[in-house]
Amino acid sequence: MADGTHDVERLVNRIKPLLAGQLPEIVGAALADLLAIWIASHVYKNMPVTTDTMREALLVAHIDRVRELIPVNAAIIGTQ
Repeated sequence: MADGTHDVERLVNRIKPLLAGQLPEIVGAALADLLAIWIASHVYKNMPVTTDTMREALLVAHIDRVRELIPVNAAIIGTQ
């Protein structure tokens, strides 16, 4: 698929078994660390204000997408 949906699903399905059975606090901490790595990798060299602004925008957009996915995933796992 051109939009990457298939790639995302394949990656998510590879990661799920690593998280299954872990305490929610551990999963949350691991996901927070991975998210921080992803955001920290976005850099505008020699332009800290622009880098900070971009990182904040990425974080806001990411959390918006997470909020959209919560009801979808709650329906899938039966916790709506």
